[in-house]
Amino acid sequence: LENGETASDMPHKTPGTDVLLMAAQQEMVQKYVRVAQASGLTMLGLEIESFALARAVSPDAKEPMLLLDIGAVSSSISIFDEGFLRVVHNLNVSSNDFTHAAARALGSDASRAAYHKERYGLYASGGETEIATAYLPMLEALSRDIDRVISAYWRSSRRQVAEILLSGGGSTLKGLDRYLASRVRIPARFVNPFARLMPPKGITPILPLLAPSLANAIGLAMKEI
Repeated sequence: LENGETASDMPHKTPGTDVLLMAAQQEMVQKYVRVAQASGLTMLGLEIESFALARAVSPDAKEPMLLLDIGAVSSSISIFDEGFLRVVHNLNVSSNDFTHAAARALGSDASRAAYHKERYGLYASGGETEIATAYLPMLEALSRDIDRVISAYWRSSRRQVAEILLSGGGSTLKGLDRYLASRVRIPARFVNPFARLMPPKGITPILPLLAPSLANAIGLAMKEI
């Protein structure tokens, strides 16, 4: 299923069970297997990131949640509803795209551009304002994708997404949560995969910075808990 469609979008559907079918490239799977073998590790299993992310967020939400995961080279939109993943949609926008846009606008290397994303982002002032506009084409494309997925889910389920949860290193673009909340007209916040865990007290002050980037890893670690 593509473009945010769910099984319910298919014509002439008869009563039965909705199935979310997902696949991973064999080449990618074999790559991870080789890395584990070369490291002397025993691989217990592999899992698609969207499932790990869904596990890391609260399973008790009564309304649909949209999970936006912005990785370094790929991103995805998932809808989590009534305890299950309902939709997974891959995106063409990634964290590296934001970094490259900032680097071009700054005329600098990726390291300084990454700092600009986290320090100033979309709500820069003075001379930094022009740099912030470099992100807008990608943000508009991202917003349109979110709108399409939400609309498709509403048509199929008659359930409205109530909240957007942000994860992944790309979500550290300062002001992204406020921008999406304003553009899509749905509240947006960062995931907190530590909410049901007991992290060491020594790292508590930096958890808000670490949480979005660690959500998938924590969800995967929780698989056998």
